[in-house]
Amino acid sequence: MDDPVILRFPLTGRWLARNSPARKVPSHGSHLLGTTYSIDLIGVDERGRSAPWGWASAFGTERPEKFAGFGRPVLAPVGGQVVMAHDGETDHVARRSQLTLVPYVLSQLARYRRGGITAITGNHVIIDAGGYYVSMVHLRRGSVRVQSGQQVMAGE
Repeated sequence: MDDPVILRFPLTGRWLARNSPARKVPSHGSHLLGTTYSIDLIGVDERGRSAPWGWASAFGTERPEKFAGFGRPVLAPVGGQVVMAHDGETDHVARRSQLTLVPYVLSQLARYRRGGITAITGNHVIIDAGGYYVSMVHLRRGSVRVQSGQQVMAGE
């Protein structure tokens, strides 16, 4: 497959792109678990902030509801067949502090061994777009509106 893959931006509102293949490949430092070309998108408000900053931001975890991107719709970036749709996982708390990020990163392998890929991706949708696959992961619990086998169009 030599032709470029054209994706529609799957979100509305303001977002920041982090860990993008525009900066390096693999974008997350590994080819494992389909992350070679993945992009972390962070919802921000009109002032460019993901969430208000407080003591929990510096020293602990934070509830996902306080973040600007939490609950915004996620649309199909490409048309194709849904090959996997998973919902029902608990929404993860956020970690913006190095104090909480280091233990979290070090626990990823153990989480994967206990719960498989879902322990890492959470709620997710994977679309087969004619020989390549596009995944949307870390979705809000209760937000997945498609089922495996369903055909989707970009923008749905």
